[in-house]
Amino acid sequence: MDIHCLFPNRILRCLLILLFLFSCKPQKSGQPAGLFAYVDSLQCDGQKFTVYKKPNGHVFILNAKNDTVFQHKEWVGKIEIGEFYKSGNQSLLFSYSTNTPGECDLIVYMPDFGKFTKVMNFRKFPSAKRIGDGNYWYSYKSVGCADNIWKSDLFKIESYEAKLIASVEVNGCVSETQEKVKATLFRIKENEKVVVREFVPVFVSTPDYKHAFIRNFWAKNYSY
Repeated sequence: MDIHCLFPNRILRCLLILLFLFSCKPQKSGQPAGLFAYVDSLQCDGQKFTVYKKPNGHVFILNAKNDTVFQHKEWVGKIEIGEFYKSGNQSLLFSYSTNTPGECDLIVYMPDFGKFTKVMNFRKFPSAKRIGDGNYWYSYKSVGCADNIWKSDLFKIESYEAKLIASVEVNGCVSETQEKVKATLFRIKENEKVVVREFVPVFVSTPDYKHAFIRNFWAKNYSY
């Protein structure tokens, strides 16, 4: 022991040095340094991956060799793990606290590279739901008039990108000039919205009548 540590005016300095030495334990190879607000794991192609989320909301995914195969340096709120994209491999949903409820990123596994990637444009489709086991999805977004004007987009994921196919927009702001709820179905053709038809939507009498309507509507019309 350093003899200077025996003198009272050196005790504090020595304690700080010892604290520093004991706190500098080597990190596991590849593991992100620091504390973690969240740690979980997922399985893809029979391999185990570990998910780390730091207190600043940044997310890292490491493989069994502790190599970083994905990092997301943006604040993430909730993380969900499940078979959101393709059967057999798990994927992740990152949710955010924004003015648009249900805004998420979808993180999927790329088997050819052994890494994960963010699906481009998925965040543009809030409250997205998958149709069956395929790559078709639909969204829900409030547009205005106390949530009485709203829309649902139909999209498909191809080459790790969400691509808009069609939309149904519902105007439920009934007034003297508009006596009934109106809906318009659009198809996206050459990046332009083309009106397919206008109609009066029929809702079921349930608390989630809007979501029940779009769920049934796209189940019958998702082939656009």
